[in-house]
Amino acid sequence: MKQNNPTWNGFLKKLFLQLMAVNIINGLVQPINNLIDSMFIGGGLGVDALSAYALFLPISAFTVAISMVFSVGTQINCSHMLGRGDTNKVKSLTQTAFLSSIVFSIVLSIVLMIFSTQTATLLGASSDISGQIQNTSLYIRGYAIGIPFIFLTGVMMSLLQIEGKKKLIVLLSIVNLIINVLGDIISIYVINAGLYGVAIATSVANITVCIIAIIYFLFFSKMFKFSILGFRINELSMILRDGLPSFSYYGSLVLKVLIINYITINFLDPVILAVIVVVNSYTNITDAIMGGCGDVTLLFEGILYGEKDIKSMRYLLKLALISSSIIFIVITVLTILLSPQIAAMFSDSSDLIFLQEASRAITIVSFSFVINGITCVIKKHTQAVKRRKYASVTNILGNIVYMGLFSFLLVKILGTDGLFMSYTICYILILITHLIYAKIISLKTNHRGFDILLFLSKDYDIADRDIYSTTIRTAEECVLASREVERICGERGIDDKRKHYARLIIEEVSLNVIEHGFDDKKDNIIIIRVIFGNDTITISEKDNCKQFDPKAYYDIVSKDNNKSNSMGLHIYMQLAKNVAYTNSFDMNNLMVEIEQKS
Repeated sequence: MKQNNPTWNGFLKKLFLQLMAVNIINGLVQPINNLIDSMFIGGGLGVDALSAYALFLPISAFTVAISMVFSVGTQINCSHMLGRGDTNKVKSLTQTAFLSSIVFSIVLSIVLMIFSTQTATLLGASSDISGQIQNTSLYIRGYAIGIPFIFLTGVMMSLLQIEGKKKLIVLLSIVNLIINVLGDIISIYVINAGLYGVAIATSVANITVCIIAIIYFLFFSKMFKFSILGFRINELSMILRDGLPSFSYYGSLVLKVLIINYITINFLDPVILAVIVVVNSYTNITDAIMGGCGDVTLLFEGILYGEKDIKSMRYLLKLALISSSIIFIVITVLTILLSPQIAAMFSDSSDLIFLQEASRAITIVSFSFVINGITCVIKKHTQAVKRRKYASVTNILGNIVYMGLFSFLLVKILGTDGLFMSYTICYILILITHLIYAKIISLKTNHRGFDILLFLSKDYDIADRDIYSTTIRTAEECVLASREVERICGERGIDDKRKHYARLIIEEVSLNVIEHGFDDKKDNIIIIRVIFGNDTITISEKDNCKQFDPKAYYDIVSKDNNKSNSMGLHIYMQLAKNVAYTNSFDMNNLMVEIEQKS
């Protein structure tokens, strides 16, 4: 059955790459802020202050880990629900996400402020080094003020990605960076507030961005509304369940940092601890770029999974893997060439030993970037297709088991170089783990070749003969598509009445979009996809035209008993078993179900 849809693939590619770029910018905010803080701390306060900041970084990673549970869990569930057209569920779930993230983050913030000194000591701050415990403790307190806003902003950013509000996401990211830079300059060079002032600058930046995002969701969003009045425990359970793999990743990153710090303190020269800050600050940036590609893969694949669009899932996964590989080949080459200059950003040129060690470490670690990018995309895809436990297990294996074991062994054998070589070995082992698990799943399904990387279960299979898809740009193409669907219905033994229903719905929906929704300033397209199930025919219509909710409009005209201007809409709404409408990525998504039998 016809499924080749190069126009849809081209549109999907364009949308994916655009949102990936935006997501990378958004993901870079936290690591660039850490990088900026590291540069100002190292240049303005010295290596000792930079070492104290290094001890704090697990707290930042832990905060991100917990906040990602809420933001990713919300995004995954919303994408699945939007794929099914369940807008009411989306509304209540976002309310649950807002309230639960606020409550949990406030508790975390209070605990860290009360026990900041004990936390600093637990992280390895020593009384033998003058001011280290106090400096680390002060940074924790200043950072804790902004934690509730980090959580809430994370949830809202995930919803903005679903809405496709690319410009607003970029704007918020730029605002965050500008405020943080200005705050660091004022804190260090104007009021001499030290590490505490740097932490406060980070919190002020997060608070500002959060307030702007709240204003948008209160007054301007057409898809989501900011509210903390609704809460359902079952929806919180769904959010936590689907966000758990993200927590296992970022949470295991905390342990990874602690393991590396422990190995460095006990087996290597103390200066390597400051080198690790440089490596972590830089790899946090590359990880954010990986996350930009991986998180968009997660978002798109989640919606496509909800729609059971296997061909688009396959295309998108290939696109994500190729895009990630190209990006990180370029980044690896640039990193190797510019490693001395990168290292010099964190200290003055007189500290030659530090500069040499940092430059060498960055070069060694850069060889892991391409493999890490590939494993990140595959892991995010497994989350999208509900392989949650596997995603969690591989996170722990990679960041704790593989990294911990091989960093310890290689340090014993190769010293400092062994510590940084363990990054590449770790990601190679994760990739091998992915391939082994994919092969095991494929033994129970009909998937072969590249399709084993889709990680789909046997009961998810939809035969090609049960799917029809095409692209429409003109009224003539609309008529041809509707007649083709009618012909296919006849071949499948569907009765004349329902054949006519399917044809009528496609014509009414598509012609309405062509007549009223096409925008002369855009490359307008309509994508029709028909799935023939056992009991129902599901007609999916997507378009990038003017936003229009036919279901809401039908409710309005039905109450007014005014059917003269909406007769076609009235007819197919009456014929359908179920009608659902959503708008995501600036696209209208209409799903209409009709019964195959009386």
